[in-house]
Amino acid sequence: MGAFFDYLWGGFDQVSEDACRNRNRGLNSDLRVDTLFHRVEDAGKRSTAVHAFYHGARQPWDPYGKDQWWHYDSVELRSVKDICSDEDLDQLEVADHGTFAKAELAVRFMPSTVSVTPPNPNLARSVGLAFTHRDGVPAAGWRIDGEPHPDGAPDLLALYAASIDESSHHAGPRQQQTYLAWFDHRLARFIQALRTADPDTWSNTIFAFVADHGHRAITNPPSTPDLSSDNVLLVREELMRIRFGEAETARIRTIIDANRLSASSVYSDLLRDQVRAWAEAMNLYVYLRAGSDLGPVDTARRLLSIPMNTEPYGALVLQEDRYLFLARGEAQPVRLDSRAARAAIVPQLDAPRCPPRRSRPCRSTTAATPSPSGGCARR
Repeated sequence: MGAFFDYLWGGFDQVSEDACRNRNRGLNSDLRVDTLFHRVEDAGKRSTAVHAFYHGARQPWDPYGKDQWWHYDSVELRSVKDICSDEDLDQLEVADHGTFAKAELAVRFMPSTVSVTPPNPNLARSVGLAFTHRDGVPAAGWRIDGEPHPDGAPDLLALYAASIDESSHHAGPRQQQTYLAWFDHRLARFIQALRTADPDTWSNTIFAFVADHGHRAITNPPSTPDLSSDNVLLVREELMRIRFGEAETARIRTIIDANRLSASSVYSDLLRDQVRAWAEAMNLYVYLRAGSDLGPVDTARRLLSIPMNTEPYGALVLQEDRYLFLARGEAQPVRLDSRAARAAIVPQLDAPRCPPRRSRPCRSTTAATPSPSGGCARR
């Protein structure tokens, strides 16, 4: 029921502390700048995002919103919940298969017009359920109908596939190979379906693969026996100090320890009227409620100063409807596009190191010498 109400209240943009990490959350819900999807719409073009974190569809329940954002259906949402419960990593394939099945349909039909007819009226009218074989062909007895858009396929079709990312978060890079093999196979079927169904669209399509981060195995994890491994607990405890003072926080901690309570849960309850703090994947989110006594910059500065197992090098702070960057140890935030922000962020990036290029023999009708970069320089 929680997921249903999240959907009604703006497409999963209001989530609870224990909400599934695959729901739209955090900065994805609070973007204060135009996205690629908005730019496409401003240019008079059409876009459809499948399972992506996108709020261009202001009302995802109306036909226009559904054509912009094709969200999880009930079957896929249950698989997402399974992902969040860590019960079965194989469930990751269910959500991603639904992504590709819907993409194949979006090329042919407007999402708002797609209807699913199951062989048994007691079954859910789910695209994910209709494609249970995960081979791009509906199961026997299922019928899928829809109306094509007069202008054909969307100008921009964005697909979100969670399996490689989620499996890597759970089990590290070693798990990637399993899902890369499955993902490559399913992607190939989608491309082949597009090439067969609409050769003209296929020949005029640009494919772009993007990721928000990479994964690396931790060979020597930090050892901090005197420091809690729960960064959320550390953040909430510091928020308690900011809100109630050092002495009162120490008194409350004594009561918690004496009664064997969960410190993190007690802190969350006591701070509920002022601030919420939780972790999602590698990020920490701190939301100050409207009317809170806490200042965003002062709070961010204090939180950046405390020792943590994985210490953030900066924070995004929302001020006057715009996100600014506050580097660890600095007094004031700066614009994200400033030199100061780049100077703090760029050294932290772990860019892949390309192997040195081997010098190739230069063949040319004109004189040429090998260049320092390994290529050929003409004279």
